[in-house]
Amino acid sequence: MHMRHAGLILLLVFGIAALWACGSSSPGAPAPAAASTASATATPTPVPDCGLSFVPFEEILYIATPAANADIKDRVVVGRMTLANGFRLFDLPEPAATNERFCRDVTLGPGYTGPAYVPTLAEKRGDFSRTRVVLIDPFTRAPFPNNIIPSSLSPSVIGWRIPPS
Repeated sequence: MHMRHAGLILLLVFGIAALWACGSSSPGAPAPAAASTASATATPTPVPDCGLSFVPFEEILYIATPAANADIKDRVVVGRMTLANGFRLFDLPEPAATNERFCRDVTLGPGYTGPAYVPTLAEKRGDFSRTRVVLIDPFTRAPFPNNIIPSSLSPSVIGWRIPPS
């Protein structure tokens, strides 16, 4: 098996385990097994961190917000990532459900620590066409057509969807 695929599979398995440990399991999923009481010195199983293990943006350029009358109030953080963090972004597991959030606040970059959605594959590729915000190209000051950040700009310009404030 190719090493990259093996790594992605491990990340996916770890991501599902982390979400399950944080209480984000699907309805009807089995409850975690009770800890063994066979030994008085048994150590508890550590709960994996279910946030981000890295700070994605080295610079936040702006946070796009929807119009006041928009039916969907999600916002998009737009910023710059290093190439290494661009690869890390694609290594994150896909969300298990629509609008799945990390189970604790995350730091996306300087100036933003708060709730954030687990990015979808489309969002990782720069496609925010389903949002109600207008994403602006920081170089030309023109809106991105169809709210899609061209892959040629990544990771110099990339977005991350966050819930309403």
